[in-house]
Amino acid sequence: MIIRALGASDAEAYRALMLEAYGAYPQAFTSSVAERARMPLSWWEKRLDSPLDQLLGAFEGDVLAGIVGLAYEPREKARHKVTLFGMYVNEAYQQKGMGRQLVEAALA
Repeated sequence: MIIRALGASDAEAYRALMLEAYGAYPQAFTSSVAERARMPLSWWEKRLDSPLDQLLGAFEGDVLAGIVGLAYEPREKARHKVTLFGMYVNEAYQQKGMGRQLVEAALA
């Protein structure tokens, strides 16, 4: 497994995994599958290129199997704060430590 920052070239895989996450755990996310499925690929690419967000992906070979996001505060007095968001691991990779490794990578 490799954990790395996601970029615009990962947008299709990121979109697919997030739509899966919204469907599998609707109570855990503030967006619905229908809402996010309507967003064009360019919206997902911009999210991955945002200077205020960093998204990390866990890959098994070429498969994006897990994700976690960090949202940085833009305000001067709050720049020391970050919010962890969008944590999800595909069911096939759950219970194998991938989620923990993603959180540890985000904290690092």
